[in-house]
Amino acid sequence: MSFYYFLEEIFGKENCTRFGDNNSVTDFLESNEKYIEAACLSGHIPYQFFRDRGCENKRFSIAFLRNPEAREISCLSHMKGNDYSDHLNIPSENQEDYWKYFSSEKTLHNIQSSYFSEDRKSISAADCILEGRICVFDIDDIFMVADIIKTFAKVNNMPAHTNGSESKRIELTSEGKKAIENHCAEDNALHIWVKNNRQFFLDQLKIELWKSYLQSK
Repeated sequence: MSFYYFLEEIFGKENCTRFGDNNSVTDFLESNEKYIEAACLSGHIPYQFFRDRGCENKRFSIAFLRNPEAREISCLSHMKGNDYSDHLNIPSENQEDYWKYFSSEKTLHNIQSSYFSEDRKSISAADCILEGRICVFDIDDIFMVADIIKTFAKVNNMPAHTNGSESKRIELTSEGKKAIENHCAEDNALHIWVKNNRQFFLDQLKIELWKSYLQSK
């Protein structure tokens, strides 16, 4: 969200669209030309859906990954503090109940890898990232990535919005650690691979920015 708000300030809110819940994702999947001209598309949608609808023709993709433990505890904190319809049937008030649910719900396993590959394998996800020239970074690099973009775009703004507060962060239980270790190993491998190739993706980002600039001329 921090990065999306940053792009909104650059492109204008009216030129940016974010897909966050099931209804908005369904709207995206059922549309053909509706979003094709937007300057920025963002959200929790598998990369192949953007690609298959021609969204990559005029854009390039940036994605941020998180350490699986940080990602899952952030997700749980988010569900406890919001009443989104997507979350109503998920037991999030008690960690013990949540991690039992998490362990039994395969759609939640290696979910970050699933956005790049249907088999949820880190190797397949890495292949998709390289083939699609997707610029992927650890979430802690958000300000470095934004700085490259703002310098190129000749703007002064930086991401100002943050997702929640550290003071509200939930302490991960031993059951949670075990569940994440058992069911997010591929996400962990992908996250490590992205961090180890940080400079490659920074260089790729600069190349994609220049390509976008030249195509606009």
